[in-house]
Amino acid sequence: MSDEYVKSIVQSRNVRAPVLVSNVKGLEVARGYGIKEVAVFVSASEAFSRANINCSTQQGLDRARHVAKSAKQHGIAIRGYISCIFACPFDGPIPHAAVLNCVQQLLAIGCYEISLGDTVGVGVPADVSELANYLTNAGVPVEFPAGHFHDTYGQAISNVWAAYQCGIRVFDSSAGGMGGCPYTPGARGNLATEDLVYSLHQSGRSTGIDLTRLVRVGEWISQVLSAPNSSRAGSAIALKSAAKVSPESIPSVAKLKWSFQPSMPGLEILRSGTNLQITLDLPKNGNALIAVLIAAITSMFVDAAQDPNITRIVLSARGKYFCTSMDLSRDSPPVAKSESATDAQYARVTKLSNVIDNAPQVTIALAKGSSMTLSEGKLGLAPATISR
Repeated sequence: MSDEYVKSIVQSRNVRAPVLVSNVKGLEVARGYGIKEVAVFVSASEAFSRANINCSTQQGLDRARHVAKSAKQHGIAIRGYISCIFACPFDGPIPHAAVLNCVQQLLAIGCYEISLGDTVGVGVPADVSELANYLTNAGVPVEFPAGHFHDTYGQAISNVWAAYQCGIRVFDSSAGGMGGCPYTPGARGNLATEDLVYSLHQSGRSTGIDLTRLVRVGEWISQVLSAPNSSRAGSAIALKSAAKVSPESIPSVAKLKWSFQPSMPGLEILRSGTNLQITLDLPKNGNALIAVLIAAITSMFVDAAQDPNITRIVLSARGKYFCTSMDLSRDSPPVAKSESATDAQYARVTKLSNVIDNAPQVTIALAKGSSMTLSEGKLGLAPATISR
């Protein structure tokens, strides 16, 4: 959003660009950029919710309610998203009642539309029809749900038509079929926009989209991201019309220019525009999280959370090891000193974890070397003796 061209597109009256926010702090950051619409996200699966956003389904709905309350006060529209409407990689099949509960609560907080996501892509047309009819019979107006189908099993476009037959008219998709689910082995991306538009146009439904230009966008973004183009229609049209983008036509991406920031104990701090890079700089002890390093990282994240101009934080490390956990055994300092020292060390670790979890920025870990977490420490692979 720091790019003025991107900002002008998002703020255009002719574009709906909901920005995903997980809490009120994220909403405040979005407001600072003049965002007109936000998206709130929950999962119908308890296990997926805990794995993805570290809270229960109801806690996710409560967070969404707080965001919606503040958004409405500032005239910001709210779109709701529900994941795992059919199944979850952890919980298995999801009851329709769980989806209905999420839909009803999101409607109650003021969502103008609710995207129903088959996150793992296991649904088939019969599943779509059954769930859509269940929601309609439970009193959910048909104009509120939208379809969001992943194409892991090649069912996405079929599921669109099943939903269409049930009265649903809004569908999420992505150019080139980008996206996916990190918790599902072999997961494919979202329904490709090219496939969706091609199918609708060939069936006599107008979308107002120039399919030829859309195909070029899908080819271009696939090459820029070095990712395969998952659109069957897009790839076929590109080959037929010679619309493939040559590498020479792709604009080069300028290298970031980093500048040194005031350092902290055990850390090297660099900044490039909206990007902040924090490098663990204690290679001789394997970048183990000693007390002074924990305090320094915590302080950096706390300060960064107050800076709306920072949108990404990169964590890297110097030396052979990215991080070798920390020593929390009772036979070693600082824990061995006393029970209060043990509690203090645990409090430091917990605070660090919380500030990273709640950071409004995107956090990226560049783990180029070996890394040992608290879990490995508990197994005796590193000094730590507890896990969070």
